[in-house]
Amino acid sequence: MKSRVSVTLASALVVLLASTAVMAQPSTWEIGVKAGGTQSKLRGDEIYLFLSQPGLDLGGAVGDYTTGAMWGAYLRRNFSDVFALQVEGLYMEKGGAGTVYGTIDIDVPNSGTFPGDFTGEATVSLDYIEVPVLAVFTFPSDDAGKVLLTASGGVYFATKTKSEIRLQGDATVRLPDLSNRVYPVDETRQIDTVRRYDIGGLIGIGVEVGLSKVRLLFDGRYEFGLVNIDETDERSIWNNTFMLTFGLGFPLGR
Repeated sequence: MKSRVSVTLASALVVLLASTAVMAQPSTWEIGVKAGGTQSKLRGDEIYLFLSQPGLDLGGAVGDYTTGAMWGAYLRRNFSDVFALQVEGLYMEKGGAGTVYGTIDIDVPNSGTFPGDFTGEATVSLDYIEVPVLAVFTFPSDDAGKVLLTASGGVYFATKTKSEIRLQGDATVRLPDLSNRVYPVDETRQIDTVRRYDIGGLIGIGVEVGLSKVRLLFDGRYEFGLVNIDETDERSIWNNTFMLTFGLGFPLGR
């Protein structure tokens, strides 16, 4: 854990030193909006303690990717033709998916609630309001300087807004008359053991196209969580996200 925190602090220090080094150069500002898709999974230990709660006792790992979305806005300060500092405000959909097994309480009509042997798919949905802080480096790819290649890196700070698990599968229940009956399961439950915040690092590459009054942005990014999101600390689990985004930038003061 200490090494992960050190990586985060080092990344933040690089951003700060880079911005300080060019502070004396003429600068311009830019605002913009962006949206895109995410592919996320949970990496780390097996996840059964993370998902277990009253009426739900699962095993298995939720280590497959799940698809989500992101959208938000950014503010960029261009310190030179090469370097910029960018702060973003994003809504991010993260999580993971996988096959799980265990027991789940099933409400049997006219009989009561009984434990059932469950096997099926679990989809974990974790939504965050996220604030990335990035150092952005740009490199012209044509003689006119209209098309720029970008490389970026930095840290993000996130606050959780939703933590849910959707279960889809079948549960076999042994009824009081000693018969077994299979019930389909498709339900969503809250996860109460997800930490309220997340901190991580990110790197990305992209292309920017300058038009007369607007800039088109295309970006691919990888985010890696540095905080264990299991607040019980009985397992070590981190967010892991790839994303592709499209954005519109509006230069100010030009």
